[in-house]
Amino acid sequence: MRKYIMLLFCVIGMSFIIGCSNNSATPDDPTDETTTDVEEEKQNEKEAETETDIDPIEEEEVTEEETSTETDGVKEDLYAYYHEGIVPLGPLEAEALGIYDSVTGDNYVDDETLYYALVDAVIPIYRKFTNELQQLRPETKEVRDLHRLYIDGAQLQLNGMLKMITALEEQSYDLMGEANNVMYEGYQLIMDFQYELQDLVDEHGIESDMNQL
Repeated sequence: MRKYIMLLFCVIGMSFIIGCSNNSATPDDPTDETTTDVEEEKQNEKEAETETDIDPIEEEEVTEEETSTETDGVKEDLYAYYHEGIVPLGPLEAEALGIYDSVTGDNYVDDETLYYALVDAVIPIYRKFTNELQQLRPETKEVRDLHRLYIDGAQLQLNGMLKMITALEEQSYDLMGEANNVMYEGYQLIMDFQYELQDLVDEHGIESDMNQL
């Protein structure tokens, strides 16, 4: 009896093994297909993770390199703009405004003195200054935007001086008021230029000789 039971157990076991083998070999088994699909998805996810880990690093390296190059370009451009452009023009601007200050405000004598100072000295010198200022050609956008402030401010100052001549010729207080307002607008833009120039100098760590503006 014991041998019969053992034999029956062996037969049942063999039938189970054969059944499993037949099921594994069946191509239409949905469980097998699902398992394969899951394995493929896991493999694809691993590959995607690997690609994701690599790409951002490469992009970050390129971005840092481009940013560094751009920053160095602004620094070099600003240094050249100041030392090779603005500094050489400084004496012209200072001469024109110095003469203007000598005949206006507390130094005002009369309209005739102011008129001839403007016509004979201030305007010719300041016009030369603005013309040479416009010839400067910064290479980077940051310095070009800065330079535009200076050009616009200087041009308004010159326009105010020209309007002042007309006011003196016509003895018009209204025109004189307009002339002073235009000159003040120009002065404000030039002050904005000075502040933004200092900000760029500080931002890009340019030598201390530019900090004495």
